[in-house]
Amino acid sequence: MILPEDMPRADRIEALLVQEFRADGYVVISAEDGNYARVVALDDDRAILMADINLTTLARQIDRGMK
Repeated sequence: MILPEDMPRADRIEALLVQEFRADGYVVISAEDGNYARVVALDDDRAILMADINLTTLARQIDRGMK
């Protein structure tokens, strides 16, 4: 994935997180407040939602840590 150089660093980090989580097989959903990676446990007959990881918040936290 090639990201524009003028894109804010936090947005680039978020785009890369979305790409990597999808590549690892997570379902990534978009909501009003950002992107989430779904952590799901597969049972014999159903999928159980374990957590939603807020990728938008994670990207902002990484960006703050890099400053």
